[in-house]
Amino acid sequence: MNDIESQEKIVSLDREGSKFRRLSLVYVTRTWLFCLWRFDKLRILRPPALPPCAVSEVVDFIEAYQRVVEAAAGLALLYGEEEAQELRSRMWEMDSALKGETI
Repeated sequence: MNDIESQEKIVSLDREGSKFRRLSLVYVTRTWLFCLWRFDKLRILRPPALPPCAVSEVVDFIEAYQRVVEAAAGLALLYGEEEAQELRSRMWEMDSALKGETI
């Protein structure tokens, strides 16, 4: 790969990583606010319920992570297909380990 392709892969990884980070911050902030507010004590606001779009938001979050994994694997192609595949599998292994699955 030449330098231009390498730079494009770095920019792609940076862009996808930034999108994933922003999405993560939105979810963390929203969760923190829901925990902070006492909805059961406030009669003005209804308690938060799972909106119909909650499933699609989770899918968006997973798809954003997949885009980060693929961008990182694309950059790892600089070191060969084997390295890219190893990185891809390790990034998903961490996800499995967090869920309590065996690696």
